[in-house]
Amino acid sequence: MRLRVQSYRPSNSARELALALSVPRIKHANSKFRGKPSDTIINWGNVSVVHNSRYLNPLQAVKNATNKLSTFNLLKQANVSTPPFFTSHSELDPDTTYVARTTITGHSGEGIVVGVPADLPSAPLYTQFLPKQAEYRVIVVGSEAIDTKQKLKKRDFEGDRSPHVWNCNNGYVYARNDIQFPDSLAPTAIAAVAALGLSYGAVDIIYHDNTPYVLEVNTAFGLSGSTTQLVATAIKQLIEAS
Repeated sequence: MRLRVQSYRPSNSARELALALSVPRIKHANSKFRGKPSDTIINWGNVSVVHNSRYLNPLQAVKNATNKLSTFNLLKQANVSTPPFFTSHSELDPDTTYVARTTITGHSGEGIVVGVPADLPSAPLYTQFLPKQAEYRVIVVGSEAIDTKQKLKKRDFEGDRSPHVWNCNNGYVYARNDIQFPDSLAPTAIAAVAALGLSYGAVDIIYHDNTPYVLEVNTAFGLSGSTTQLVATAIKQLIEAS
């Protein structure tokens, strides 16, 4: 069996994962790779290129994870908690705050507008804004949560922090040391990855009123430091067990 890493665009995380696994990556252009049914391709966010090989993650599952509306619909069907969501402006309560997504395939806060309905544009997806007690990222491989981190405020950040979108650009960092994680966090993340038909993913979860809500499942998530080796080891074990 040949093992390859294939990413949807040039990716430092995909490169680090390939190095940790000691396997080649498939080129984005002019690739001479010809897949065989006995090959396994570790798919890092790819939704378009198909080789005659086994994929971790399957292309359709990645498409579903990339599309926020598809994600919420599949999670709802599997009874995985998400913020209340709507697809029509007319469904919104005029006195409630919502997050409008003008694009359902964006990332890093792209296409997000927050406000009451009177201030929101027409959009394919609206989610009710739930004030966060905390936000976490749980990396799931197979049926195990292998790494859990919390988003915390970066101490030396000098910009303006968004109260709605917590990411690195807005002055937040991931931390795992000396943190007590909620018991429901890992089971929620594992259920979310399974609902989308993925082999692995990084699940972003917020807590509101002590209840977990899944925001999204990332299939081309950032890797660095010890997390890279954790993911590489877990993926290798998943492949060997299958």
